[in-house]
Amino acid sequence: MQIRRFLIILLISAISCSEWREIKIATVNKHGMFHERIQKALVSALKWVENAVQVQESQAIYPTKYVKKFVKGYDSSDIGTVTIQTPNKVFSVAFDSDDFDKVFKSADVVVFITPLTCKGTPVANGGQVELGKEYAVNIHKLGLLRYCYSEYQPQFNYYDLFRHELLHVLGYGILAKEDLPRRDAEDYQWKYEDGSEELATRSYFQTEDSATDEVRKHFNCHDLAGVESHEDGLHLNEYIFFVSKEKKDMN
Repeated sequence: MQIRRFLIILLISAISCSEWREIKIATVNKHGMFHERIQKALVSALKWVENAVQVQESQAIYPTKYVKKFVKGYDSSDIGTVTIQTPNKVFSVAFDSDDFDKVFKSADVVVFITPLTCKGTPVANGGQVELGKEYAVNIHKLGLLRYCYSEYQPQFNYYDLFRHELLHVLGYGILAKEDLPRRDAEDYQWKYEDGSEELATRSYFQTEDSATDEVRKHFNCHDLAGVESHEDGLHLNEYIFFVSKEKKDMN
């Protein structure tokens, strides 16, 4: 767990002298709460993010008015009460209120939940809310989680679904730059306990060189090629980071 924690810390960090602290993350849902078990899964996913990701104080300024300006589904003036879910508590506030303003300003990342049309298996997709070039900042605060309000399925792993999409909200697996150095996959021999071997492929997370350099420094391993990922280079290796990537269920 510690290795996974530090990898995530280093992947999202820039070199700074500021102190690290747990990320403050909250979701906003104008439709209230999910089914009880689904809501508990969301809470667990938020707690996982809080424990896995550390941040430094950002100098970026995000006025609350950015929500109505940029977040689809929350750009209306007739939204009444919204449900706020943090890793530790849930409560409701008026969307146009000082209380919501305080919640928004105190969080590092605010994820706005909107409905997604689908049939059958629960589906979700998450990402950052782009502000446009004239509002460009280094740290993204606005996130969007689109969730399909399909029929509740007792056996479905909602925890993995939410955790996966929250990582996308934080910026993992949503490359926007075309000039990033491509980290090629490599073949190696996988050795089984009985001594037999099989050809396997190791893929690496596609990210900036500066982030990979931080990982090398942390582990004092200058020959480290990168951080292992799924074959697409946009999702962390699920067997190492325990973040499921089932294409049929998660985008």
